[in-house]
Amino acid sequence: MPENPRSGETAAGGDEASPGRTVGRRRVVSPVRFSWFVAVAVALVLAVAVTALELGAIVPGLGLFSAIGSFVIPVLAPLLVIAALPAIGLGLARRRRSPRRTATAAAAAGIAGAVTGIAIIAIMISAVGAAGGSVNIFRALVPSSVAAARPDANAVFHTVDGQALSVAIYRPSGPPRAWPTLFYIHGGGWNGGSNDTAKTDYRWYADHGWLVISTQYRLATATDHTWNQAPGDVACALAWTARNATHLGADLNRLVLAGDSAGGNLAINLAYSAAAGTARSNCGGAVPVPAAVVATYPAVNTVSVYNDNFALGSVSGGAAVAEYAGGTPQQYPSRYKAISSSTYITRKAPQTLIIEPEHDSRVPPGGVYAFVGQARAAGVDITLATIPFANHTFNFYAAGTIGDQACLTITQNYLVHRRILA
Repeated sequence: MPENPRSGETAAGGDEASPGRTVGRRRVVSPVRFSWFVAVAVALVLAVAVTALELGAIVPGLGLFSAIGSFVIPVLAPLLVIAALPAIGLGLARRRRSPRRTATAAAAAGIAGAVTGIAIIAIMISAVGAAGGSVNIFRALVPSSVAAARPDANAVFHTVDGQALSVAIYRPSGPPRAWPTLFYIHGGGWNGGSNDTAKTDYRWYADHGWLVISTQYRLATATDHTWNQAPGDVACALAWTARNATHLGADLNRLVLAGDSAGGNLAINLAYSAAAGTARSNCGGAVPVPAAVVATYPAVNTVSVYNDNFALGSVSGGAAVAEYAGGTPQQYPSRYKAISSSTYITRKAPQTLIIEPEHDSRVPPGGVYAFVGQARAAGVDITLATIPFANHTFNFYAAGTIGDQACLTITQNYLVHRRILA
């Protein structure tokens, strides 16, 4: 009796073996068909992984699962959609051949991953647009290094306890003149990070007409709690910038303070205290009042950061703020008050933009929203831009991502609208 030409195919896939076939026939494996099975299975696994990451970003409160999804989506969402496409193609191509059920599952998973990813991207782009920003999706398909750029100069602004503190300077192209100035304070939990965290972003601002001054400050350690040192260090750097404004090409009438996470806390506290006349520099000099302050996922409510128990490996917001303050809120309530941004709210505070990821697991969004409400109640001109599906540091993993473009363009548009940048 002639052999069924499809017997080898079903044996290779293992999906529809007939009970009447012999053991010998089931063991016949075609290398080509086995290769198809492996390809479809790999595409299926990839599509399932894509869908899982997307669901993690959509559904908050699932611990590490949600955290990983919301870390990945703002960086790789367009690439995840592309990664789901092979499952659709292979699944549809093999749905009438071995492995049928695996192919059907691959096609379904691929469609789920692609459609969910496209919906997430559309919602994110819509939110960014509503906040005044924009996203070039083609640029987001080719993310690049955040460390590719270099500063035009570095300068020491102060030496304290044998440590030289410096600023990195990024200048716009063209002849020297008084440029609008972005004074940037880096994040890192007050105990990490550096003033070269996002060199590509600093260069982007310079290319768009900004003089960028990115400053260092003393970082906390297990034995040196810098809650009362770092604020004076960044005030010192700002006073140094004012003293050297002519040489630097800084327009102090168009001065903007900016920072992320712990740096956002320092930026808001410095800007608000400068406006109130209470800012104090560790190296003397007058601290200028900025025209605006821009903070990304700022740690404005340090008690809520401490009380949040989320940790990812060695990264813990509670441990970082405890190292900065020297202990817990119960041990040092006055220190936590001194470093919490609500302490510095007055009607004199400069106009403020806060960009907050909705699924931030390091700086609880509730604390940020409460601060915004307090500032508005006090008469501060404060704008809140929220980024859906995003987590802490969503803009710093790579340049050109949806998250990176969102922060840059929202900030740029806000400052243009406020007539700080022409």
